[in-house]
Amino acid sequence: PFPTPTSPPPTSTPTPPPTVIPPTPTATPLTCLSAPGELRTGEVTTDERPIAYTVYLPPCYEEFPDRRYPVLYLLNGQPFSVDPYPPGEQWIRIGAPEAADALIHSGQAAPFIIVFPEDRYWNIQQGIRFGQYFLNNVIPYMDANYRTLADREHRAIGGLSRGGGWAFQIGLTNPSLFGSLGLHSPAIFSSDRAAFERWIRELSPDLWPRIGRVLLPKDYLRWRLTGEIATDPSDAAGTLFCDMRRR
Repeated sequence: PFPTPTSPPPTSTPTPPPTVIPPTPTATPLTCLSAPGELRTGEVTTDERPIAYTVYLPPCYEEFPDRRYPVLYLLNGQPFSVDPYPPGEQWIRIGAPEAADALIHSGQAAPFIIVFPEDRYWNIQQGIRFGQYFLNNVIPYMDANYRTLADREHRAIGGLSRGGGWAFQIGLTNPSLFGSLGLHSPAIFSSDRAAFERWIRELSPDLWPRIGRVLLPKDYLRWRLTGEIATDPSDAAGTLFCDMRRR
């Protein structure tokens, strides 16, 4: 007789070990995002004496080394005795860095750089050489040494009182450099009217800058924080500006 076939002994299938899924790392929030910006000081070399400056760098400037920023230049008003020192002391005292921090932290504005250049050149024998040094030395230095967006659309100039008049003059006569002007209680006098009207007439329509005019001190911070622009029809400078803008 043939032997009765037998079934092979059952084999056991090994159970694979459980797959260990590593925990998802939790991103550490950057503390700089809620920190204030930083103020630094320095000097720009010119053919004569150097021009000092204070620069406001937005939060996380050092943490994002590949990022570039719009830049705002703010000029001082005329003091009673000596020019403000350190540069930008007037703007710093009325809260410009804090206003910038509030705009950036709230998301109302992208991070930006503010430059407060020393402007005493305009008060001494060199006279209007401040404008020359500002354009030929200060702006190129800032573009080379800080991460600015070095084009018209991302560069603005503003000023307080006397500095507002200078910002208007510099902006209108160099329209390819500035896309925005901030005239904060600008000191523009009737004797300046003919010159400003000529600059307005000669300005190409495609180079007309964005212009904001506010009154200081309280209305400056309101404008920076809410966007509301105060107007005063009795303000002769503002009336002159509006008359010229309509031409």
